[in-house]
Amino acid sequence: EFLKINPRGRVPAIVDDGFALYESNAIVEYLEDRYPEKPLLPKEAKARATARRLMSEADSYLGTITGEFAEATLYTKKEERDPKLIAEKKAKTDEELARWSSALKGDWFAGQLGVADYAIYPWIRILPRIEEREAGLGYKREALPANLAAWLKRVEALPYYDKTVPPHWRG
Repeated sequence: EFLKINPRGRVPAIVDDGFALYESNAIVEYLEDRYPEKPLLPKEAKARATARRLMSEADSYLGTITGEFAEATLYTKKEERDPKLIAEKKAKTDEELARWSSALKGDWFAGQLGVADYAIYPWIRILPRIEEREAGLGYKREALPANLAAWLKRVEALPYYDKTVPPHWRG
């Protein structure tokens, strides 16, 4: 069923009034245009630019680094896992998490809840997900920088969160 929405079989993807769309940037721009009364981007130009930069960095850097860590751990068969490679990927992930921890100045990444948070969330959330699936390989929530762990909780407390979690991330 999901492949009908996104033939690549990846998230994020949405269906809005029968219109299926995937890819983060395309989704954000569509939602921003379709529902201007519920903006995902701040109104002020510098804040909008910052939110877009964070979204780009999430895709280009955070996603790449955490994706490589997930590939070495969660998506590699136990008998084929390379402890040295996992340690290298974890060290890079730790460095990247420190950058994102520094970038989070308040409750939300761009001052208000929006596109930056939605773009960053899956890449940070994958780390405890690895631990939940393969104990000892990922990050326990308490091992994340404290402000990022608290931010994850804020995102997951949003009233629409349960409706948006991909089925394969449940349980």
